[in-house]
Amino acid sequence: ADAAQMAGLSDSGLWKYLNLTALQESDSRGLSSHIRQQHLESAPYKEKLLAAEAWLLGTFASTNTDDTLYQRLDDIPHSSTMEHITHEVKAIQYDAACMNHTLHESTLKRAIVNALPSSTQAALRTVHPNLLHISLSQLVDWATSYEKAEAKKSTTQATPTTPTTPTTAPQQLKRPPY
Repeated sequence: ADAAQMAGLSDSGLWKYLNLTALQESDSRGLSSHIRQQHLESAPYKEKLLAAEAWLLGTFASTNTDDTLYQRLDDIPHSSTMEHITHEVKAIQYDAACMNHTLHESTLKRAIVNALPSSTQAALRTVHPNLLHISLSQLVDWATSYEKAEAKKSTTQATPTTPTTPTTAPQQLKRPPY
């Protein structure tokens, strides 16, 4: 109910949003079943929302642990693009914030480095041998720039180049007089 006020929704609007948008269909059915078991079908929306909060906390308690956050960081696929890596890290940071948990910067840097392709990791360690001496934003900026430069370099190498010096066709060569 407090969330409805913060979001500028009425209690009924939040209830509809929860059931129609926020929850997957199977979870919405589970919540409806819980509401029926609690005999709250005709209760005011505020009571339904309080029951929904209790159901959500109980249902998803096992997924809301610090361990799952660290596991998700470890599960970012190796050799991912920086765009994918930063998207995943930001999503995990958001989930951590929702759990009132802060992930240490060194943990985030480790996850990013581990997800980088091996060649990028090697180049990074050449430029920054001690990752403790650079910030998370510096790491992301460097890796993004490196990835773009490598993509540009591979595109340039794959494009055939035209000769810069004029060539003379064999038929244009004159034979020396004998």
